[in-house]
Amino acid sequence: MTWMQTRSGRRFRFDDIESNHIEPSDVAWSLGHTCRFAGHCRRFYSVAEHTLLMVHLLNSDVGMFDVESKFVVTGQILVHDAHEAYVGDMTRPLKAHIGDAWRLIEEQVENHVRASLGVSGPRFDDWSTVSRLDAMLLAAEARELMTWPPERWDIPDFAADTRLTIGEPIGSPERMGMLWIDAYNEWRKGLANFGSSG
Repeated sequence: MTWMQTRSGRRFRFDDIESNHIEPSDVAWSLGHTCRFAGHCRRFYSVAEHTLLMVHLLNSDVGMFDVESKFVVTGQILVHDAHEAYVGDMTRPLKAHIGDAWRLIEEQVENHVRASLGVSGPRFDDWSTVSRLDAMLLAAEARELMTWPPERWDIPDFAADTRLTIGEPIGSPERMGMLWIDAYNEWRKGLANFGSSG
């Protein structure tokens, strides 16, 4: 079998990735129900919650970005893990272990999901911002959501020193999905003003 069924009942084919229709509600549902860290955190913590916290972190950087830059980076954040709706949230060590075989399929799915959701490939500066926010959030997730580590995680020093906190769960998996789709739809409305997604 070379396809999987999505929440909406659509078929997602892995042997012809670019033929697939990407339904934003499927992405939202899956990200809301996909737990980070292969489920080994102290509480259920979804990919959607992680993404929404990154958007919140971006918006809390008052004065760091002009309105258009913040809009572009918001789009990049919303889709930076959206492909995981179809390939799952594989842990970083396993991705590294599998290597090129995994990177090839992940990149193909990621590019198709990005294009289907209307977000172009990121400019270097935008992706640097996304990566910085992602690392800062990862440091907070490691501190607050995981048990004491057997050894130090591979987290950049600038991120490890952050005072960022995760806080209480925002809601159920269903609510997380709804909040993601609301944020995505709000971002789509902004395309009329800025005309470009990246």
